[in-house]
Amino acid sequence: MATSNDLLIKQRSVIEFLAAEGCSAANIHARMKTVYGEMCISDCAVRKWTAHCRDESAEKGHVYSTLRALQRILTGDESWVYHYDPECKAQSMEYRHKTSPSPRKFKVVASARKVLFTVFWDMEGQTVNSERYISTLRALKLRLRRVRRDKDSILQHDNARPHTSRQTQDALRHLELTTLPHPAYSPDLAPSFYYLFPQLKKYLKGHHNDNDEKVIADVCRWCHGQSSEFFADSVRQLVERWRLCVDRDGDYVEKQSAKSEAVISPWCYGVHRELIGSVMLSMYEMEKSFVVM
Repeated sequence: MATSNDLLIKQRSVIEFLAAEGCSAANIHARMKTVYGEMCISDCAVRKWTAHCRDESAEKGHVYSTLRALQRILTGDESWVYHYDPECKAQSMEYRHKTSPSPRKFKVVASARKVLFTVFWDMEGQTVNSERYISTLRALKLRLRRVRRDKDSILQHDNARPHTSRQTQDALRHLELTTLPHPAYSPDLAPSFYYLFPQLKKYLKGHHNDNDEKVIADVCRWCHGQSSEFFADSVRQLVERWRLCVDRDGDYVEKQSAKSEAVISPWCYGVHRELIGSVMLSMYEMEKSFVVM
């Protein structure tokens, strides 16, 4: 014979099932009363557990919709990369005995030659005048039609003049690209600035590249070498950074851990390798620029 505790567990399971079907608390209690008779839990308890089940279901649905929204975000920006960028102090350290003479170091500066690196990516692994940016957006739209045709993308970029000019806004409407609102002067809310570019620049320090082509190959090799979770983690951090921004009434968030504690399902970690699988080279005003998307 089942114990009272076993019976309670069974009845809670029945409540969860019927609540998932959309039955009201009164209907659930009436049906359970017919089956369990005097052993049926009270109407108050049924109402409590029905509400609990529905709240839990709504929360799961909210999390799912939030994750779906994150998957739609496509972020992008631009940064200069040098033919040679000196190692930082930590990278150039060497082991020496305490009695060894102090090492002689020469001051080294970054090379004058550089290449403009433009990148577009999403949490699945996937900027300069307005004309240049618009031409990049057109190429981006063509790529999205091929590799992301099943998703309604949301473009996340900062408020630099080339991104907010009237020409760019007209182009965005014409290309039917939805943009995510971004507060002015907020690199703390731009994944490329707080996550991607610092990691890339750290990797490039100390690398000697003799020409533009070698710089481009070096950057692309690094991009292709990153894991799927590398890109997903940047967008997870964005959620917590948004929250910090709201909590601080819009104040800038700097040098503070903004890593989200949220658990992201494994399906969020897949990487559209095609988005970072092609490099387009263009010449702009005698400056070489390349795009990775």
